[in-house]
Amino acid sequence: MSLDLRKLEHFTAVAEEQSFTRAAKRLHLTQQALSQSIRQFERELGTPLLARSSRRVELTAAGRALLVEARALIAAAVTARERVRAAASGARPMLRVGRTPAVSGEQVAEITRTLLGVVPDITFSVRQLYPSALADALARGEIDLGLSRSMSAPDGFASVRIGGHPLRIALSARHRLAGRGRLRLIELADDRLIVFGEPTRSAYANHLIDLCRQAGFEPRAERTPMQGTPPITSIHGDDQFAFVTDPPGPALGGQVVVVALDPEPHAPVRALFNRRAVPPLVAELLERLGVAGLASDDGEAQPAPA
Repeated sequence: MSLDLRKLEHFTAVAEEQSFTRAAKRLHLTQQALSQSIRQFERELGTPLLARSSRRVELTAAGRALLVEARALIAAAVTARERVRAAASGARPMLRVGRTPAVSGEQVAEITRTLLGVVPDITFSVRQLYPSALADALARGEIDLGLSRSMSAPDGFASVRIGGHPLRIALSARHRLAGRGRLRLIELADDRLIVFGEPTRSAYANHLIDLCRQAGFEPRAERTPMQGTPPITSIHGDDQFAFVTDPPGPALGGQVVVVALDPEPHAPVRALFNRRAVPPLVAELLERLGVAGLASDDGEAQPAPA
């Protein structure tokens, strides 16, 4: 039995909104029409998908299982429609990339440039998105590829580590250790760690905090007020430090100094994509980067053999 994409979209909206009223408004439908669509969908599948009450709508076990697949299927359909339209109009092939703020535009170019010269006339669209917005863009089929440091894959999507960058420390030029060519992380135990994500809620911020713990101290982590700018811009005090991937040396007109760490940790780069219908340009990119298997059932891709 084939799944009706429109009914799948209706179900997904109700599941995400947990309300027929909000879902109907989102879909520009009457509540009665939406309710009839869902009931017909449940009859076609032979099982209830939603448990309705006067206060809210909850998913049944079958509904939860379907939602995992629904988002990826809808995203695949949207992507396919866009590819068909682009081909019909003679448009050049485009890889639509979303990146979290921790992955710079230069690093995106470094990763994707492998397709230049391989795919004739390829173009790129790159958007900076916070993790939740990146997950939504993937689910809606608005981007083909997400690049992040530590973000988990949304349900129905895959996540694979495709590389990494050496981590260094950004300090104020007035910091007591600014003149050092290399330092150990434990030497910053008395300073404040500045991160971009909310500590305990951001996977990448937690990764950086864990690096400090592994070095032997519990950092005083604070979220920077400078959101949407490169991490190196977050240093404003003489007792602050931030993890960056910038090269060692002076930065920001000499206001900040980047110092190497010993030992040198790395910041991972992860690719997130639709594992049910991998976009052709993403498949080509992953192959060029040495990723052999695109995804297993747990959403993790497998690296190519050494």
